[in-house]
Amino acid sequence: MAITPVVLILSTPHAGSHLLSQLLGAHSQCISIGELHNYRKFRDRPKERNVIDNYSEDPIFAELDHLPISGWHTSILERAKQQNPAVTTLVDNSKQVRWCARLRRNDVLDVRPVHLIRDPRALVRYWFYAYTDRRRVRQQRIRHARMAPLSAFHLLTCSELDLYIGKWLVRNKAVTGMLGKMRCSQNVVSYHDLATRTASELPRLVAFLGLPYERDQLNYGRAEQHGTLKREYKGASETSQITFDTRWVEDLESEQIDYISNHQLVLDYLDSIGLELGARGITRR
Repeated sequence: MAITPVVLILSTPHAGSHLLSQLLGAHSQCISIGELHNYRKFRDRPKERNVIDNYSEDPIFAELDHLPISGWHTSILERAKQQNPAVTTLVDNSKQVRWCARLRRNDVLDVRPVHLIRDPRALVRYWFYAYTDRRRVRQQRIRHARMAPLSAFHLLTCSELDLYIGKWLVRNKAVTGMLGKMRCSQNVVSYHDLATRTASELPRLVAFLGLPYERDQLNYGRAEQHGTLKREYKGASETSQITFDTRWVEDLESEQIDYISNHQLVLDYLDSIGLELGARGITRR
């Protein structure tokens, strides 16, 4: 029985997963297939969105609806090999722990997870902009209270700032738990290190994923794009540009930055996985 290797990026949204998927997908043995768990949603929705996809046009994704989800990755790899016989590995940017659990149950897949983690200050800044009405904030409280029953009362009653810190912890701890189950606890990279130390972090990560590093991965814009791409970074992707995003420094209030930077639960969690919160982002100790 042929086994399909799948590198699966696990992260919160807006953690830099499209950048990482493109860097990995630029490997001669890899092909990035975007956020495959959103295949149906992206294919059928209006195209004027922040995430661009080519699921309707790219032949490697043709008629996946006629297959069970358990056969998607194998079918995509077979089609990709017809275009390029050197391809052995798919890079799935689906991010979700539930998707990872589903793929783990599939005996024909060799799932290799990687945890991409972004600064909580950056994500708190994004969530303040994303959830601007009380109804959406309430939805976030209920959703994450269900995900973390032991913290439910706190998440339902705390300040909005503490809610988003709690959301960051719940989401990333779920990924850490999954990596522990799969004995892949070293497969962790921070957005800060990926964006500012790409030439050293990418080889380290690729080695954990069982692939030989190729220097030309840094020229990720040369690789053919499949699946999904962030619209706002399309130009940067085409020129292999990597820009470290620190908008939170200007957009958050200094008191908010200090509160997150000194939050003991955040610091303890990062310490437990060998990371620390620096002045500009999360980095390896």
